Amino acid sequence: MSIFDPKVYETMSVTEVNKNRGLLEPGDYVALIDNINSVQRTGRDGEAVAVINVTLKVEVPSEQRTNIGQSTVTLFDSIWLETNSRGEIDMGNGKNRRMKSYRDATDLNNPGKTFDFTMLPGRIVTVKVNQVTRKDNGDLIERVEGVAHA
Repeated sequence: MSIFDPKVYETMSVTEVNKNRGLLEPGDYVALIDNINSVQRTGRDGEAVAVINVTLKVEVPSEQRTNIGQSTVTLFDSIWLETNSRGEIDMGNGKNRRMKSYRDATDLNNPGKTFDFTMLPGRIVTVKVNQVTRKDNGDLIERVEGVAHA
């Protein structure tokens, strides 16, 4: 059994230059929901907010593979949850629209049927990808603008 020690990376030397891969062209792509994890973030009002991070594996169309240099890319999306006064997910009209999008896209938004986010990994969706400029360094990056049924 091997023991993983992330501390070894603090002093691990490299000589290669870090390079960005080519970007997906704006458009709709088939993606696998690979993983989810929950984290706590600070909202605009300074209050703690629960966020579900979604890892998506996107199939790169053959005509873009030369530019991108790989057949799949990993993109990330976040679902910032709105909660009610009891700390539960707010299921009121118009609340948690990103959550609704994922549920609709995966056929998991059904009356009377139980849902939780652990049901998402392994499901296939269509993601709308756009290119945006990062505010901190001006780099052009991909952003998931929406999800829909595959």
